[in-house]
Amino acid sequence: MKKSVVFYSIAWVIVAAVINVVTFVVPNVVRTIPSFWIGYGFVMASLAVQLIIGIFIFSADKKQVLFLRMPLHTISYSLLCTSLVVDAVIMAVPVIPKWVAAIVCTIIAGFYAIAYLKGIAAGVYANEVGQKVEKKTALMYDLRAEAEGLIVYAKTEEEKQCTKRVSDTLKYSDPMSDEKLYYIEKEISDALIIFADMIKNHASAGITEQADKIIVLIQDRNVKCKALKR
Repeated sequence: MKKSVVFYSIAWVIVAAVINVVTFVVPNVVRTIPSFWIGYGFVMASLAVQLIIGIFIFSADKKQVLFLRMPLHTISYSLLCTSLVVDAVIMAVPVIPKWVAAIVCTIIAGFYAIAYLKGIAAGVYANEVGQKVEKKTALMYDLRAEAEGLIVYAKTEEEKQCTKRVSDTLKYSDPMSDEKLYYIEKEISDALIIFADMIKNHASAGITEQADKIIVLIQDRNVKCKALKR
């Protein structure tokens, strides 16, 4: 179990203990009427939901997923605060009929249930979009990293200029890919492999020509990529 989940659970137990102590220690509170137990049950249910949401949030494996789930934490705190206010009112006004207390708690619970569902749906959608973007940009980012890594292998002035030109061209290219760009991106990848081999082995002949070929391919790919977005 993650440390964040353990710490959150400990904090939750402390909060639950404090709420229970205050609830049953405060004097002049009628605890034998149904409305009191409805309010108390509502608070305990809110606490249980907060624990579940907290574990759901802090058990995330990726920081991005954790960030997307954080709005649920805000909703859970809002629900807890609302339930505490409702419970305090019920405790202070024991003449409130049980059906009024039940209806108020049900309405609030329904409102926050919808808020939770919307928050979860939004997080799932944003995560799916992020995964699609990551998948579509993976190739270009890999090519960028490969080109930038070649700079350290460049020894001569020609090698340094060629690697920088290729690296800059890739750096300022649109990272988004598409299935229709598969063949030209494969050409770029194959050409970069040949170029990398030439740089690492310091082959003096054909370096500039190979760099020019890669740059033309990248520019052609960028034009087609821009056209696909129209």
